[in-house]
Amino acid sequence: MASTHWESRYFLYVDVCYAGLAAIAVVAAAHWTRQRRGSTQARLVAVALTLLVLAPALVRTPLRVGELLARQPTELLPAAAWLRASTTDARVLARKPHLAYLAGREWILLPPVASLGVLATVLCQEHVTHVVWDGTTRTKRPSLAALGSGAPGVPWLTLAHASPDHRLLLYEVQPGAICLGRADGT
Repeated sequence: MASTHWESRYFLYVDVCYAGLAAIAVVAAAHWTRQRRGSTQARLVAVALTLLVLAPALVRTPLRVGELLARQPTELLPAAAWLRASTTDARVLARKPHLAYLAGREWILLPPVASLGVLATVLCQEHVTHVVWDGTTRTKRPSLAALGSGAPGVPWLTLAHASPDHRLLLYEVQPGAICLGRADGT
């Protein structure tokens, strides 16, 4: 696991193992104390160890769950609903498949394009109907920064849906304005 980047969700199974080991330690300590000191002190040791293990978890867990929920891309849900309602055969070009999956539409991986011109070629070759601009695209495809501002001056893309905070922009491709007469024949 050390060879991957850190994501808390990757280590959930390790946390289950740690919880099991902590439970074994509490039971073993109580058993040892019962043999040495008696059952009353064994219960006190078991309760003390259980509280020692649970107290930090009871404090940190609500905070971590809140952080986790705040990082989720909730803007995808209204965009997926819009996409489902507006078309039945969309081909969605995006860095990640989340929106296409949620909408039940086909996902096309956004390749590492160097310019809007190369993007236009990809759109025509793949017969893409929609393009997603989100946080991942913003960081991974800086050459397409014009899409982050509503694509002014890009006549072959129309802003179809935007999240209220503009973290997610969904463009509709105008194939007649982009693909007619291109050298690739599409």
